Amino acid sequence: MNPQDEIIALQKRVTELEDKLYQFYFPDIFRFSRGIQHKGLTLGFFSVTPVVQAGAITAPNTQGAVYNQADANTIVTAVNSLRTALKNVGITA
Repeated sequence: MNPQDEIIALQKRVTELEDKLYQFYFPDIFRFSRGIQHKGLTLGFFSVTPVVQAGAITAPNTQGAVYNQADANTIVTAVNSLRTALKNVGITA
């Protein structure tokens, strides 16, 4: 085995050992990769602290043929709720 292959094999073993130690110290947290964490009923991406599932986002009103500010505001509210939910789990900054 050449030195480069030995380094790769050792890196793999270190990663496996780190995963085992992490499971020992934090048995209720599951790390799928470096950037995703799952703990009970919470989820976080990109090292963001896991959060609970966001509440249901209300569907915006159906838009009519004539502009209606109240209907437009329901779209703004729905989009802002989506943005907040994505930010809370770490998908967007």
